[in-house]
Order: sequence, then C-alpha cells, then structure tokens
Amino acid sequence: MKKVMVVTNDSMVGESLSRVLRALENKVILVDHNSALSSFLIEEPEVTFILEYSEIGDKLEDYNIGRQTYQDIINSATEEQRIIRCGVEDYSYPDYLKMPFVLDDIKKFLV
Repeated sequence: MKKVMVVTNDSMVGESLSRVLRALENKVILVDHNSALSSFLIEEPEVTFILEYSEIGDKLEDYNIGRQTYQDIINSATEEQRIIRCGVEDYSYPDYLKMPFVLDDIKKFLV
C-alpha cells in the first residue's frame, strides 16, 4: 500500500480521484493547494498528484495554481518520491498526466 497525496482545489474531482486510488489499495491524503507543501513535508507521500497544472497565464490564476504548487513540492521532494502534474493541456513531460484520464494512466504512476 502506497501513501498517495492528491492536491486540488476542486473537491469533487479530488474526491473522485481519491476513491479510485483507494480502490487500488492506496492510502490517500486529499489537500488543497494552500496546504499542499506543509502536508507534503509532514505526510511524506510516495506519490503526489498535483491537479490544476498549466503553463498558460499567470501562475496564481485558479485554473493553473498547480504550477506553483508543483515547483514548491518538486523542490522539496526526494528522488524516491514521484510527483505527477495533472492538467487539461497537452504537455510531453514524463511526469504529466492529461485529464480526463483512464485507470491505466493512473496505474502507471503507482508502480
């Protein structure tokens, strides 16, 4: 069982993703962007999904607040921790997951 953190300001999406991750036998911590870094440092999750990631517009806009959260967390992560950014645009980063995603997309980051 892995400890997985989901970071999002959208409680409906967060709860849905959390249910899927729990069904895959993970311990899930659901947090918003404001408390993401402190929760990450305290909980030390093995995998972290950061939603609302975008490189369009201002970093602090609601739809892409994940860019700043990603920077904060990636700078604090160890090599063993997997940080996955999630959003709706097309990016070719190996740690990026385009939404909406299917179960196999999620599973590959939990291995």
